[in-house]
Amino acid sequence: MERAWPAIASSGVGPQFVFDFARKIDPNPKYVVSWTLDHVSWQNSFLLKGPVSDDGHEK
Repeated sequence: MERAWPAIASSGVGPQFVFDFARKIDPNPKYVVSWTLDHVSWQNSFLLKGPVSDDGHEK
């Protein structure tokens, strides 16, 4: 998914509703919770490693 949405947002390929969604999600903050990833490359993405509380903050 990390590679798909920026490509759709910049190319405009696909149904209009998909393009509109891609353009809206691409610039917004995205929080990725993972025990295995070392980095995320999607713009405005933030990697949360380790335990995460119910409200989404790192413990």
